[in-house]
Amino acid sequence: MNKSFKPLAQFDVSDEDLRTEIGLKIRKVRMEAGYTIKDLADCLEVTRGFISNLEHGVTGCSLSNLIKIAKAFDVDPAWLAGFRAEDNDPYSPDPADFSNESIVLKEPYLQKAGLKKDHLFSVTIETADMSPLIKPGSIVIADANQQGILDRE
Repeated sequence: MNKSFKPLAQFDVSDEDLRTEIGLKIRKVRMEAGYTIKDLADCLEVTRGFISNLEHGVTGCSLSNLIKIAKAFDVDPAWLAGFRAEDNDPYSPDPADFSNESIVLKEPYLQKAGLKKDHLFSVTIETADMSPLIKPGSIVIADANQQGILDRE
């Protein structure tokens, strides 16, 4: 089987940009919840300096801490990690013709992700087996051409 992957460099996202984006989101949800840096540090069992460095993008956030923070503030870990942006929703408001319940992805989003619409299908997650990353009721888009999980990190 011949797989063609696009070089990740073309997505033009630096580690520093990701750390900064994640840090800003952590600060936003922490402040909206009324938590202090000390409160969050105590919750994660880390130092206040570590939380400050996270929020300022100086240090990266481990996946386990990202999930803990998402749970603490009841936010989607995918949003917190920068995989989904509130103001840049990849979903089209136009319904699809082939399903009673469906979503349609915008072409630019598919192109940027290197996906072909003819190879995609969606499923609704009904159980908590994939929690906390994927909550029950979430819609997951899958590429029928992929034989495994493609990690884009």
